[in-house]
Amino acid sequence: MKSPALAGVLSLLSLLFLSGCASLRLSFEREWISPLQRITLTGYSFLSPDEQGWQKLRRPRSPVHQMLLKRGGENDGETFWVEAITNRIQENSQINKDALQLIGEANLLRPKASPRYKRLKEELAMSRQQGMDCIRGYSVDEDYEGWPIKASGKPEYMIIELAYISCFHPRDRLIGISIDYSQRYYPNRQDPHFLDKANAIFNTIEVRNP
Repeated sequence: MKSPALAGVLSLLSLLFLSGCASLRLSFEREWISPLQRITLTGYSFLSPDEQGWQKLRRPRSPVHQMLLKRGGENDGETFWVEAITNRIQENSQINKDALQLIGEANLLRPKASPRYKRLKEELAMSRQQGMDCIRGYSVDEDYEGWPIKASGKPEYMIIELAYISCFHPRDRLIGISIDYSQRYYPNRQDPHFLDKANAIFNTIEVRNP
């Protein structure tokens, strides 16, 4: 049986497999943003990517606890996403090897639940980020039923590469902060600087009072 403390760690992560893919179905306010613009959420802020072409998406009149950033790729259907979330987590949650194993098991169940996805790689590690206890993750998945493939009728697939960091807020451990950075692309068209760009965003996190 999984302990409440370990189960609570799952709520620290957004765990939104293939970040941003379902978000297009929702209604958002859209705003073009400048490179290295500070994005503020409840409890923390971070700098937007150092690139042109990013949009900030936010649901109308929603609290500032979730933010999406989107940029299109070179080909139809290729996208980059940043998803930032502030969420409540269970008391006594902690990050340790058992928690990492639990998170890994939960992540593996997601692609197995649908023939659409095939997991190619996953990495999880504990880390410290500006005095915060954090989990860093990285995954690569094949997507066999994405919109561009279904619309074109081609027997192809796309790759979704995802990096994320999820931390306990240093001033209130019942609050979790998470940032995902993902790229959706056709095979052999990955950004070779993907992880460098993800880490550049993560390293700009600044905490504030929740």
